[in-house]
Amino acid sequence: AFCIIQSIDCNLKETKMSIAYIGNILYDEKLFKDESKIVIFGTGVCGKKVAEYLIKNCMKDNIICFCDSNGKLINNNIMGIKVWNPVEVCKKLSSAEYLISGKYSHEMYAFLKEKQIEKIHILVF
Repeated sequence: AFCIIQSIDCNLKETKMSIAYIGNILYDEKLFKDESKIVIFGTGVCGKKVAEYLIKNCMKDNIICFCDSNGKLINNNIMGIKVWNPVEVCKKLSSAEYLISGKYSHEMYAFLKEKQIEKIHILVF
């Protein structure tokens, strides 16, 4: 996780991209606002852990969807949460809080950066 954060941090110095948070979800104060609209990027183990944590902390209503690049998962429900195509969700929900975590965090970050998403939370466990 440190290598991913270090790499992303280096890239941030070269851009004007704003990251909402990098670190453990326990300390992400910006996320725990009543009006937060959340997109969880990735449906793997880490994405599910993020969803579980939010559900346990009464934030399920704030989760709009998962998004995942695996076409087989699009339009399915995981943990009662719909899975959307990342391209479509970025077009429709550009102002949402995007949560990324896991071994593909670097790729997720690069994709969101390309789509000009500004509220990115990089979570580490």
